[in-house]
Amino acid sequence: MSDITLEIAQDSDDAYEQEDTGAVKPAENLERVRGNASGQYRYHSGLRWVSASLPSKGSKITACHISLPVYDTSLDDVWCEIFFQLAAAPGTFTTDAFSITTRPRTPNSVTWHADSLGAGYRDTPSLIVPLQEVVDDYSPSALVALFVPDTTDKYLWWDGFHLESGDVSKIIIEWDEPVAVGRSYAHIIG
Repeated sequence: MSDITLEIAQDSDDAYEQEDTGAVKPAENLERVRGNASGQYRYHSGLRWVSASLPSKGSKITACHISLPVYDTSLDDVWCEIFFQLAAAPGTFTTDAFSITTRPRTPNSVTWHADSLGAGYRDTPSLIVPLQEVVDDYSPSALVALFVPDTTDKYLWWDGFHLESGDVSKIIIEWDEPVAVGRSYAHIIG
């Protein structure tokens, strides 16, 4: 079994997008996902991690979750779907309009619905299924998690990379390496 814990490494690795205008905000002090009936108040979010040591194509994901440094107890309710970007090398976040919501997503997601998470590091539910869909197709050099809000009025804010607290979003993954299939030449030698 292999495992890795990665942290957000730069300002352009976390961002949020306002749904109705597509305005994207990378390099903010606080990242967020917010549900609301109005797109004006609904925010999507994205997080990116880069490593040459991510699971390779064909690996079996055995554990995966994201740990977010929740900012405040008044902004600690969440109802969203979490996808991964379906790509081998997803890029950083820019200010280009709709550059979070237009990224290709895994077919499956995980629902995260919780109230009063509390401040400090809080873990998402298991993300094995959507991450498995990425490594079934690719040997990724980066991973992007995409948070898609529900229409219920919920707020979850967490420390962004730009905030000087030093607390950053992490992804924790465990996996079994793909089994190498060798060729037998016994019938040729025999």
